[in-house]
Amino acid sequence: MSLAALRRKKTLDSPWGNIPKRWRFRCGSMLLPGIAAAFFEGGLAHAEGPDGSTDSEETVLEEVVVTGSRLKQADEFVAPIPVAMMRAEDLRRSAPTSIADALNQKPVFANSLSNNNGTEVDFTQQAGGNFLNMRSLGPERLLVLLDGRRVPPTNANGIVDVNLMPQLLLERVDVVKAGVSAVYGADAVSGVVNYVIDKDFTGWRGYAQGGESSRGDNEMFAAGLAWGGSFQNDRLHVLLSVEHTDSDGIGRKSERRLHDPGYLLTGSGTAADPYRVLSDVRQSSVTYGGFIGSGPFAGQHFIDSNTLAPYDPGQPAGRGYQMGGDGVDWGNGGLIPSLETDSLFGRVSWEINPNASVFVQAAYGESRTEIDNHLDFNFFGMTIFSGNPYLPDFVQQGLTDTGTPAFVMSRIHRDFGFLVNDFRNEALNLTVGAEGVFANEWSWDIYYTYGDVEMDGRVHNQTQPVNVAAALDAVLDTNGNIVCNVTLTHPGRFDDCVPLNIFGEGSPSQAAIDFVTGTTIFLVEHDLNEVGVAFSGSPLTVPAGPVQTAFGASHRRLSIRQTGNSDPSQPVDATGIRGVYSTLPFSVGNYGSADGSVEVDEFFAEGSVPVLADRAWAYSLELNGAVRYIDHSTFGGETVWKLGFTYEPFADLRLRFTRSADIRAPSLFNLFASTQQIIAPVSDPLTGVSGITAQIGGGNPNLNPESADTVSFGLGYRPNWLPGLTLSVDYYDIEITDAINTVNSQTIVDVCHASGYTDPLCDLVTRPFPVSNTTPENFPTAIASLTSINIGFLRTKGFDIEAAYQFEPDRLGGNLHISASANHVSSFEVNNGTGGPTLEFEGVYGPGLVRKSLGGLPEWRANLVLTYERAPWTFFVQERFIDSLDRIGGVQPNAVYADGSNHIESMLYTDITVEFEFPAAEVRVFASVNNLFDKDAPPVPSTSFPNLYYPAAGSVHDLVGRYFTLGIRGSFD
Repeated sequence: MSLAALRRKKTLDSPWGNIPKRWRFRCGSMLLPGIAAAFFEGGLAHAEGPDGSTDSEETVLEEVVVTGSRLKQADEFVAPIPVAMMRAEDLRRSAPTSIADALNQKPVFANSLSNNNGTEVDFTQQAGGNFLNMRSLGPERLLVLLDGRRVPPTNANGIVDVNLMPQLLLERVDVVKAGVSAVYGADAVSGVVNYVIDKDFTGWRGYAQGGESSRGDNEMFAAGLAWGGSFQNDRLHVLLSVEHTDSDGIGRKSERRLHDPGYLLTGSGTAADPYRVLSDVRQSSVTYGGFIGSGPFAGQHFIDSNTLAPYDPGQPAGRGYQMGGDGVDWGNGGLIPSLETDSLFGRVSWEINPNASVFVQAAYGESRTEIDNHLDFNFFGMTIFSGNPYLPDFVQQGLTDTGTPAFVMSRIHRDFGFLVNDFRNEALNLTVGAEGVFANEWSWDIYYTYGDVEMDGRVHNQTQPVNVAAALDAVLDTNGNIVCNVTLTHPGRFDDCVPLNIFGEGSPSQAAIDFVTGTTIFLVEHDLNEVGVAFSGSPLTVPAGPVQTAFGASHRRLSIRQTGNSDPSQPVDATGIRGVYSTLPFSVGNYGSADGSVEVDEFFAEGSVPVLADRAWAYSLELNGAVRYIDHSTFGGETVWKLGFTYEPFADLRLRFTRSADIRAPSLFNLFASTQQIIAPVSDPLTGVSGITAQIGGGNPNLNPESADTVSFGLGYRPNWLPGLTLSVDYYDIEITDAINTVNSQTIVDVCHASGYTDPLCDLVTRPFPVSNTTPENFPTAIASLTSINIGFLRTKGFDIEAAYQFEPDRLGGNLHISASANHVSSFEVNNGTGGPTLEFEGVYGPGLVRKSLGGLPEWRANLVLTYERAPWTFFVQERFIDSLDRIGGVQPNAVYADGSNHIESMLYTDITVEFEFPAAEVRVFASVNNLFDKDAPPVPSTSFPNLYYPAAGSVHDLVGRYFTLGIRGSFD
C-alpha cells in the first residue's frame, strides 16, 4: 500500500456506525531494507488486495492516529484510554479569542494559568500567556505536542505557552485524559494535548476580529492569513500562515467592583477566633507620605514635606491590618496583563515516491506581556539620620532635644509609580523528517526537532536598597548644598547619588527617583535537540485479527542558560553608606546565572492483541500495552508502562481499562535555576506583624523524578437504536509521589504556627530569637521558600462524562447538535511530605502546599452546548456550570468560620455565537458574547494583603464580565 493510499478515505459498514476503521497491517519483512527500498529503489510494488486489486485501483481508508496511542485507531471512542478529539471550528465558536481560551472552558482543565485569570504577585513567572492545566495537577505535568511531537518549553519554569502554537491551520486538538508516559515519554502524567495541523489544506483561509468588554476595556484585535498549495501532481505540498493578536488587558483592579471594599479573611480559625470576612481593610503602620516607627515622633505620619499628623489606626483587623483610619491600599495594579503575539508557520512536504515522503516544518512565535504589578514599598527599612536637611525644623529640633540620632520610617512609594512586569518570549520549533510505508505495509517515520526559546524578563521601577540608603542619608556640604553623605565621606563612590526627600507624598524629585529605582533584567534560553524514529505495523495475525505493534527510540538534549543583572550572590558594595537595610541589587527580583543541560535516551514499544472476536458474549476483546525505558542524565534509568484492555460485549458498547506507571522529570529550571532572593511580604502569625522578608532559593540538581500511578476505566456507548448518539463515562485515579514544587513563604509560616512550631518546614524559617519570643523583633529575616524539592504527594480521583447527539429535527429543519461534558472531582488529597496530615481539597478554594496558593477545585464542572445550523445561519449556545466551593483557612481542615464566610456560590455562565455564511462564498461573519448575563465573580478574600491580591478565584471564575467579539472568517481556492 502506498503512502498516498493510506491517506485516502473510505466509509465502511461497522457496528459502530459510519466511522473510519483502522487499516489492518499485514505481516512485514526486514525493516531497514524496506526503508532503503522506499527511498532509493523507487518504491515497492503495490500490495495486492484480497480480490487481487492494487491500492491504486481501490479506495482504502484514511490512516487515523488517535493521540492516546501510536497505533492506528478509528476514533476516540475506540481508543483504549479516554481521548477527546475537538475540532478547531467548534473550539473557535466557544471562545473566539483563542483556541487556548476555548480549551480552558472544558471541564477537564482547571486552574490553568491564563491571561484572563488575573495575576498573582510573582516576579519569576511570565505575567501573561496560556499554560494549560489538566485536572488541576499543574501545567508542568501536562505534555504538549504538535503533530505528535514534543514542543520545547516556552517558559522559564519549563512549561509551554500554547498561545504560541499555530492556530489558523489547526485541524483539531486531541486531549488525552490519562497518563501516557509509556507512549510519549516523561511529563505525560495528567495527560497530553496534541495540536494536529491540517497538512492537506489547499487554498486560502483568513480571519479578522475584534473584541471588548461591556465596560469598555480589555480590547482585543486578532487577524490571520493562511495558504496551502499543491504542485507537481500533488507530490509537493506547501503550507504558510501568519497570525497576530493584540489585547490591552485590564489596567487596574479598581476597574472591577471587588477591589474597592478591601476584603480580608481574618481570624485564626478557632472557636474563640473564627475566620470572618472584613471589608475596608488596609495596611497598618505605613502611609504614602511616610509613617514614623521610632523616636520622639513615633506613631505620626507625614501629610506633606512640612506637616506631621497623628496616625489614625482605625479598628484592628489582625495581623497588622486595620479597618478604616489612615491605612493605605497599595495593591491597585493591573488585573489582566496586556498581551501581544505574532506567529508564523510553514511546512513543505515532498512525496519522493508513492511509499515515502520528506518534510520540513517550522513554527515561530513571539509574545509580549506587560502589567503594572503593585507599588514598591519599604516597611521600616528606611533609616533617617538627625541632621537630614529635608527634615522639618520642628522634627529636627525634637531629635536634637531628645538626643535621638536616627529614626525609622515605613512608606508605600506611590509617587515612584508601579512596579512593571515586562516579558517577551520568542519560540522557534523546527522539524525535518521523513515518513512512509514499506515491506508489506509497515509504516515508519524519522524526525529531528530543534527548539530554541528565549525569555526576556524585566521588572521595571523597583528600588535599589543600597541606592535608597545612600540617597536618604542627605547632608549639607560646606557650600550649603544638599548632597549625599557618601560623596563626602568616600569621594569617588556613588558620585551620581541624588539626595532623596522622602517626607510626604510627592516630595521626591524625579532625579532622585531615577537614582533609587532601576530595572531587573533576566534572560532565559531553552534549547531542545531531539531525534527519533518509530515503526508500526502488524507482525502476525491471530484468529481474532491482526496484532498491532509500534516501537521506536529517541534521543534529546535540553539545555538552559540564564543571565541577568541582579545576582544575589554578588552583594552591592555598601562601604561608606549608613542605614543600609539590604545589599541585594533590587528590592523585589534578584536572579543569578544558571547553565545546565540534560540528555535523555528513550526506547519504547506498544502493542495490541485481539483475543476474541464475533462471539456471542464478546463482540471483541483486545489487550493493549506499552513500555518505555528512560535513561536520564541526572537521575538515571526509569521504566514506565501501561497495560489495559478494551471489551465489547455487544456491538454498541465498549468497555476499557488502563493502568499506567508514569513519571515527570525535573524541569531544567527545577534542576539548574540560579540562586534567587526576593524581598517579599509575609503576614507572620507568631509576632502579629505583616512585613517584608527575604525569600531564598534556587535549583536543586539532586531532584528525583515524580512518580505517578494512574488507573482509568470507563465505557463508550454508541447505540444502533438511536443513530447520532454517543456517550462515554470514564473514572480516573492518579497518585503522584515525590512531587516537585516549592512551598511559598506564607504557607511555611502558617504551617509552622498551626503545628505549634514542630513541623519540619519550620527549619526553613530564620528568626533572630527562639519562637518563644513573640515580640515584633522576632519577625523572620529570611525564608528558604524558593528551592525545588521532592516534597510530598497528590492524589486525585473522579470521573469524566461526555455525551453528544446530532440529528435533523423535522419541524425545525437544519441540523441540531447537542453535546455535554462534565468533570466530577471525587477527591483531591495533598500531603506536604513533612509529617503533616493529608488534607482533602475537593470542593475547596486555596489548596496551597504543593500547588499554587490560589486556585479552586469545584466538585462539578460541566458544559452544555447546542449548535443549530440552517443555511446560511448557525446558532451556538454554551452553558458553563461551576460548582460551589468552600474556603479553608491556611492548612486547617477543621477551621471554624463565622457567618458562612467559607462559602463561595456556584456560577452559571452563558455564551452565544451567531454566524452568517454568504451563500455565494465561503465567508462567514460572526458575533459572539461570552458571559452574556455579565455575572460577576463571587468575592473570595485573601488571608493577607487586602487589595494586593484581587479577591476572586480568577483561575475558576470569570473576571472580565460580558465580552463582545465581532469578526469575519473565510476560505477560498
